[in-house]
Amino acid sequence: LPEQGLIALFEGRLDLEIAARLARWTPQNRDAVLDLFDHLNPSKQKKKQWLDWLEDVGRRENITPAAILAADDIKAALAEAERMGRPAAEEAARKYLWSRRHPLLAELAAIRQARLKSLNLPRSARLELDPTFEDLKFCLELTFSTPAEFDNLAESVAKLRQSPDFKQLLDDDHAR
Repeated sequence: LPEQGLIALFEGRLDLEIAARLARWTPQNRDAVLDLFDHLNPSKQKKKQWLDWLEDVGRRENITPAAILAADDIKAALAEAERMGRPAAEEAARKYLWSRRHPLLAELAAIRQARLKSLNLPRSARLELDPTFEDLKFCLELTFSTPAEFDNLAESVAKLRQSPDFKQLLDDDHAR
C-alpha cells in the first residue's frame, strides 16, 4: 500500500481485509479508492460494498475503478452533495455506485419516483416504495389531526385506486 493507505490502516480508518484487497489493485485504482475513502470516510461495511460494486462494474463494462470514480457524474454528485455535508456526499457516492452496479433497478427506481410524483398526493399523504428494493411493497402514511382532514385524505386514497398513474405504478412492479 502507498503511504496514504498505511496511515489509514494505522489510524483504524482502513481495516486489514480492505487494505489487503486494495494492495492487489493497480496504484491508479488503489489511489482513486483511497482518495474517495479519505474524503467520505464510509463505514467498513460500505467500503467493502463499494469495492464489490467497483469490481463488478469494472468487469461488466471493461473499465477500471479509477475511471469509474473519475466520471463526471460522480464528481458532480459529490460536488453538489458536499454543500450539504459529508453524509450527503457519502449518500451521493453510494447512490452513484449502486446505480452503476444495478442499472436496471436504477432505471426502474427513477420510473417509479416519476410515477409517484405524478400522483400529486397531498403532503399529508405519503406513498413510498420499499427503499431497499427487496420486494414490491409500498407504504402509505397519512397525517391528519381532525376528522375533516381524515375524510379528505380518505377521499384522496379512494380516488388513487382509479388513477391511471397508480395503476401503471402497480403494473411496473409486475411487468418485470
